Amino acid sequence: MYEGGILRPSEPLPLAEHQRVSVAVSDAGTDRSETADELSFRDQYFLEKRWLAENRQRFSGRWIALEGQTLLASGDTAKEVFSRVAGQARPPLVIRVEDHKHPFARW
Repeated sequence: MYEGGILRPSEPLPLAEHQRVSVAVSDAGTDRSETADELSFRDQYFLEKRWLAENRQRFSGRWIALEGQTLLASGDTAKEVFSRVAGQARPPLVIRVEDHKHPFARW
């Protein structure tokens, strides 16, 4: 129900404390593939995060390119890795893998 600029459920939703509701508003008749892409992007993020947790030690100090749980390239410099993944349909995650044994703190 939409009242005074606020979208409200018609009855309370049975959600656990850590759950949230997201609402997407789009024009009628638009292609819904954008929503599917957003979900796959989120899934890809979690796969990359898990891959990094499992392989951090192996690639510590190196630059890598990931797409989901697939390692596309690794190298000593960002330039080297970016050149290897140029032309990908969707830009992969390119980062330098840091060793988290020594946390960084700022004052």
